Amino acid sequence: MKRLRILIVDDEDLVRNALSRLLREHEIHHAGCGEEALELVEEGRYDGILCDLLMPRMDGLEFYQQLKRSDPDQAARLVFLTGSSGKPSSSLEGVRVIDKPIDLETLEELVEGWKS
Repeated sequence: MKRLRILIVDDEDLVRNALSRLLREHEIHHAGCGEEALELVEEGRYDGILCDLLMPRMDGLEFYQQLKRSDPDQAARLVFLTGSSGKPSSSLEGVRVIDKPIDLETLEELVEGWKS
């Protein structure tokens, strides 16, 4: 099995820890906000990025927009996670949005997609 490098961006420790446990066979990095995630992305490439939409300071949408300007290839590997009923604006067509809590089958499907 190919070991992936995955970035989890979420301001909730419980969410980051739960996703890390589910993805434990991969190399997992954490960020609690968009600013921290941008710093990590500058340091190295990720096979996949799971990003919460609603976070304090820099939210997921702003993180995505900055990432898309600086590194479109990595921005294309981003998937939004949301616990709210609101969806991102139409300017984000093509970015996948998954409701929290994420089920294991959906998570496995994402990982398989990132392998290619």
